[in-house]
Amino acid sequence: MNMAWFREYLDAHRPDGNWSLQADWAVRVCLQQYAATGDEAFSGYVIAWADSLMAADACRPECGKALFFALAQTGEERYRDAIQGVMARLGRTLQDAVLPAETLYAELPFRMAYEMKLGGMEKVGLCVGKFRQSFQALWEKESGLVSGGRYQSAIALVALADCIDLCADQLYEHWRAMVDVYRVVLRGLMAADVPENPETAGMVLTALFAGVRMGIIDPERYLPLAAKRISALRAAGAVNAADMLEAEGGRL
Repeated sequence: MNMAWFREYLDAHRPDGNWSLQADWAVRVCLQQYAATGDEAFSGYVIAWADSLMAADACRPECGKALFFALAQTGEERYRDAIQGVMARLGRTLQDAVLPAETLYAELPFRMAYEMKLGGMEKVGLCVGKFRQSFQALWEKESGLVSGGRYQSAIALVALADCIDLCADQLYEHWRAMVDVYRVVLRGLMAADVPENPETAGMVLTALFAGVRMGIIDPERYLPLAAKRISALRAAGAVNAADMLEAEGGRL
């Protein structure tokens, strides 16, 4: 699969301290490519993002993947300090009655990563409980999606897959609670064969591939459905998105 376009994308979109969903996407793909190839150009790009965010005093929960990766790769305390700073600014949102899907995406994976890596797992149960509580409040059984439709369902699903991936095996009760919600959301998103924009389709399939990789869904059932959606993206002209997703699915 030709991924030369992605390296060109990275060259044209250097880290500048301005975080966005596109920056988050690029970091996700870099982490996938680094895990698959060991190419330090990808790991260097992620660390450069962490550095640019810190230099701009722009670290946010959404930046967690870059910050935690930089800390794991380098062991430098400045990344730990940046993570602690984000955690200190998060405040008391876990006490809110319901978190919207955008907040689930932005905040809960960061909180889970913090608890698993730095916080002694003290508040894992609180994070999982908030995910379940918010999901139950947002869930619309008639449509099989959360309120707001497919996009909100997709970002909630990606956040949930991130949290499941972080949850230690010994925390089975919390892990299983998240897996149950993940399966319900994924079934809702995959039940109807509908056209999707590349952003939404990419999030759904990224979460789907994560579920296959973690062994929490049946690959024989879901990978053919993923292949159909990738073909639809390619037919609609979203060739780069289709290439990226096909490359990710092909490694499973």
